[in-house]
Amino acid sequence: MFAKDTKYGALVVTCGLSLIGASSAALATERTCYGKVTAPSIAGYYSDNFGGYQLVGKSIWISGGSQGELLFHYCAVMEAEKHIVTQNDATHGWNPNEYSRFEWTKSGTDLWYCQQVFSAKTEREAADFTAHPKADTRDPGTKGCGKNGKFPWTKMTPKD
Repeated sequence: MFAKDTKYGALVVTCGLSLIGASSAALATERTCYGKVTAPSIAGYYSDNFGGYQLVGKSIWISGGSQGELLFHYCAVMEAEKHIVTQNDATHGWNPNEYSRFEWTKSGTDLWYCQQVFSAKTEREAADFTAHPKADTRDPGTKGCGKNGKFPWTKMTPKD
């Protein structure tokens, strides 16, 4: 059973095991992106097609797998455009404190996401579609994500 953590917008197991995996002090370190955001319509807890999980919360995205957890703090949720600009957590193993852009799409009944930007130096750069074009949504299972669209998107399946 899961409960919602209202402070971080994440889900936690009701027996006390946190899915966040980082202390609250780590969550607040060196962040410059504190914009008030609305939770995205895709908020939820998902397994992905790479054997990991994605926790899309009210104000944070947590990507977990065999390499541990990566935390991304929301700067802007652009619901109509289906993307979220985030700041990578200071504890992030790759590109700490830099900026990312997550995009999502539906293909049939399947939900897919693409981390189209992962190391922008500013929030503005991560949101710049001229510098970092929108991912191609036409065939998310095989291509469209990343530079020149050569990588598949990540499929997210809701977890109970």
